[in-house]
Amino acid sequence: MKKLKLILNSIFANPNKNKKLDSDSLMKLSNDDLYEAIYFKLLDFVESCENEESALAVMNENQKAFYVLSLYDSEIQNGGLAQFFSNSTSTLAPFVSGFLEKINLKEHKNLFDDFLRNNDIDLTRESLEDFFAFYDIPDQYWEDFDENYADLSDMQNALGTLVRQNINDF
Repeated sequence: MKKLKLILNSIFANPNKNKKLDSDSLMKLSNDDLYEAIYFKLLDFVESCENEESALAVMNENQKAFYVLSLYDSEIQNGGLAQFFSNSTSTLAPFVSGFLEKINLKEHKNLFDDFLRNNDIDLTRESLEDFFAFYDIPDQYWEDFDENYADLSDMQNALGTLVRQNINDF
């Protein structure tokens, strides 16, 4: 925990928000601490940008995958898939399936893709801001997704593996 605090202090004291973290220090962290260090660094970076889209445009693919999937997972953990679509739809949702495939979470990908297909959800629409007005999805479908999601493997472990295998990207 002490190592994590030192790294987080260096992140938030650093005026260059896009500076990569020290790879050696990151590799010494536990999986949980590594996840938190990268998560907070990317959140801090996004907040320093004009908007989420401009932040995503300058992230490399591994940073983008980590950012998108960590928010996807945390939104579902906190309030379910409905919360993810409510808070993140137009910017992040179109990336989810591809990034789940990238980090080899096939069951997660299948669950997400099946939900989209079964509810005729088109993530390529120009604007999904009116998501809940456009899609009338019964509460039970959301609840079923959330229950099934809870039974799947831990997303944070897969994201930690992504970071460790591509440490120089972070």
